[in-house]
Amino acid sequence: MRYLMAAIGLVLCLVSSAWPQTGATPSIQFFFRMDWCPTNTEAEQLLQGLHLVRVGCCVYKASPRAGVDEQQVLAPFVDKLIPAGDVTSACVGIDRDAVALAEEQRRMDAAEAAAWRAREASELPGRQASERRRLPTLLAEMTPTAFCEAYGKAARGEQAVAEWLPRQEEQTAFRAAAKKRGLRISEDLVMGKSVRIGASQCDVYAALGPPSVRNRTVNAFGESLQLVYGRLLVYVSRGVVTAWQD
Repeated sequence: MRYLMAAIGLVLCLVSSAWPQTGATPSIQFFFRMDWCPTNTEAEQLLQGLHLVRVGCCVYKASPRAGVDEQQVLAPFVDKLIPAGDVTSACVGIDRDAVALAEEQRRMDAAEAAAWRAREASELPGRQASERRRLPTLLAEMTPTAFCEAYGKAARGEQAVAEWLPRQEEQTAFRAAAKKRGLRISEDLVMGKSVRIGASQCDVYAALGPPSVRNRTVNAFGESLQLVYGRLLVYVSRGVVTAWQD
């Protein structure tokens, strides 16, 4: 089991295909015990301050990144370091077959990932064309509230309803749909995620999203709404913001 863990560590933890040519200090090198398999968290912690590379079949070494206090980075791992003179002994007990198997699995995984990316790229134009045809109808069928909320996401460059289209194209589609609905949405409120007196109810939904609570009041003068966003309370009457408080 110790040999297998070391082989897995060889693939998952401290891998780099080439030694960085900038920002490194090759004259300072640290070597790690090969019977230690860092967790993902430990590996990420090391990578924050060190360039990590594999040497030969089993020995790992590290070089500090520019401007990093390597002693501080290595402090939690002092017991995992070995003197440079003991590099050869670090290979003792490593199962070469297990290492080769792990390396082959890594190559197969990389090839599979590359094939998947190629397949996704080849299918993307068709998916975009299909979504481009359906998007106007989808936007037209949305409820007023859902449309305003989604409009805000699209305007800020977030994914609203289109999964495959570029964000800019989705923004253009939303603006065209808003014009057909007769909506004039305040882009400054949407981008700033803010509200002001006189803003429309659609502005509020586009800027702030759905409220956590929506209280409706009906009296002789008509209907009014209280939209609750945490400590922010927005009051809307006849589709227009009349007051707010936080």
